[in-house]
Parts: sequence; structure tokens; C-alpha cells
Amino acid sequence: MTGKILRRVAPILALSLALTACGTTMGPSGSAPVPTPQPKPGPTVPAELSQSDAETTCLVQSSRKFGVALADVRVTGSKSVDAGYLINLDAGGTARTCIIARDGFVRSLR
Repeated sequence: MTGKILRRVAPILALSLALTACGTTMGPSGSAPVPTPQPKPGPTVPAELSQSDAETTCLVQSSRKFGVALADVRVTGSKSVDAGYLINLDAGGTARTCIIARDGFVRSLR
């Protein structure tokens, strides 16, 4: 019984000894290079919105919010304020205002 077990295990032991004698089973001997730490990326700053982009954003948002076709929404006036833009709109015959931040967030749409 012990002879049968040794005959079955012998090839595995021989292979194990051969691989151990060669060094490692994972490739050439020697240590792997130490990874160089990369600097952490800084916080991303969103691109500043231009006045025409702000007007376009307010047109689209007012069309969606008030259920008016985009062709029926017009900009009647816009000006730059502290944190963004104040845009006056005519949405289907009703005067509306839109305040949008320079990062593109619509603060108020009434």
C-alpha cells in the first residue's frame, strides 16, 4: 500500500524539487522592482461657464420645466452677477428669470 502511494506521489515530488532547484516558479530570479508612488491628483475644478453657454442652459431647462417648446423660449436679457449670471426669459409669453452659477448649476428658475 505504501508502495502504491509512493509511486503516485513520486512524479509530483520530483517536479516540485526540480522547480525549487531552479529558483522560483514565477519567472527569473531576482527581486521585483519597487513601484514608485505617484502623486495624488489635485481636486478638479469645473470649467467656468460663459454667458452664452449659461443662456443656452437656461433656455433648455426652462423649456423642460415649464413645458414650452424650445422655439418658444427666448432670452430677453442677461447680465453677470456675483456668482454667475441672471438671465431674463420669455417662455411662451410669460416672463421668467434664471439664475445660474458659473459652474453650470441652475440656482433658480422661476
